[in-house]
Amino acid sequence: MGKEEFKIQHVLIILTTPFLISKMFELRFCCFCSDISDFYNAKEDIFWNYNCVIKQYFILKESIQCKNKIIKPEEGKTLFSFMYKISDYFPKKRSIEEVEDFANKIQNLEYFNDKARRNYICNLEYIRNELDKNWKLKNARYFFNEAELLKYCYKHGLISLEKIPSHIKQNIKELLKITNREIKDEKELARKYFGYNWDKK
Repeated sequence: MGKEEFKIQHVLIILTTPFLISKMFELRFCCFCSDISDFYNAKEDIFWNYNCVIKQYFILKESIQCKNKIIKPEEGKTLFSFMYKISDYFPKKRSIEEVEDFANKIQNLEYFNDKARRNYICNLEYIRNELDKNWKLKNARYFFNEAELLKYCYKHGLISLEKIPSHIKQNIKELLKITNREIKDEKELARKYFGYNWDKK
């Protein structure tokens, strides 16, 4: 990832948050997974090991342009997706260099570098033309949280619990029980259901 890309995103944050100009640096990426197991594992890896905040959950059934590549689900299939934010101020303070280094490491995770898996990761800046005024993909379906995405996909036959590893299956079953009023954000989910407290980091 080039320095120019980081500069573009930093300018974006300055424009949208004028009162935090000197305090904020963040990068945002969208991850698209053809397999629900990769979706779950990639999200967990990024959330727990790189202290990123998961901001949006959505599914995509149509192709979009990400700079010089096309993100496209297999015919009749769905891309299980999420957008994450990595910053220098939350959930813990770190240098801009650390943020950039973590961003590069995430892009090089196995989930996104094995072409046979048909997963994608894209800088949010590279799909700006595909976004609406609320910074959401125009052709995607968004959900309140991960549990709502999983429940929708399970109800509509987009995922099958029989085809995923047992440890993931159990965690997904727990998430399927959660209502949208029980959880407001990823930080609360971590504390309430998995015993992880970012505030102590």
